[in-house]
Amino acid sequence: MKKIICFALALALFSACADNGKEEARRILTEAQGQYDKGNYKESLRLVDSLRRSHPEAVEERRQALTLYQDASEKLAQSEIASLDMQLQTAQCRLDSMAAVVDSHSGSNGDAALDKLARLRQQRDSLQVAFDTQCAMVRLIREKRKG
Repeated sequence: MKKIICFALALALFSACADNGKEEARRILTEAQGQYDKGNYKESLRLVDSLRRSHPEAVEERRQALTLYQDASEKLAQSEIASLDMQLQTAQCRLDSMAAVVDSHSGSNGDAALDKLARLRQQRDSLQVAFDTQCAMVRLIREKRKG
């Protein structure tokens, strides 16, 4: 009889812990959604990661968190794209200006101007790679949603 009582208590304790885990998972998911709604995409992603790591048993909350994670990742990438686009346009203008200076002063002080031109090209190319990477990330997120 004592064994049955111990087993019943253990079962009750286990189910109480499971309910507390789902409650906590729902709370984290709600907080992550709130951060997303405020435009705090990085914090939303951090909270979803926390939910996924700490509550593997909360299947429904994790499913909802996956959608939120994809949405936040896409919004974050889109904001990065906008920022990189402005930086890329600025870098291209600076590069075009420097190229005109180098062309017009090809004989005097050419080495320093060519070095600066090369650095500006590197900066522009680096920004272009970052821009292309973020665009690819958005495409990947959208393809995952479809499939």
